[in-house]
Amino acid sequence: EITGSRTMEDVVHTVPFTDNPYPLSGTITREMTVTVTTPEGIRTHTRTVVITFNGTQYPEMTINGEPFEVDLAAREMDRPYHEGSSHHSGDGPGDGHMDNM
Repeated sequence: EITGSRTMEDVVHTVPFTDNPYPLSGTITREMTVTVTTPEGIRTHTRTVVITFNGTQYPEMTINGEPFEVDLAAREMDRPYHEGSSHHSGDGPGDGHMDNM
């Protein structure tokens, strides 16, 4: 069972959108709770994901307070995130550790 909510606050884009497709500011917050019931018992996992836009393709993202990089320009098949807060770290988008989410 999955429950959750999403809140968007003050997300601002340029006009026309083609000048800069990335939001200039604002946040999106997603709170999710997953409950897994098995013969061994019930496990519950909760995650809070916050993306704070900064006008670039690399907004700040945290999952339960831990920083991750997200690349808004990554293709759908790429993994557009990895641990760490600097896109200059040399890590590729596929080096993430969000699989347990």
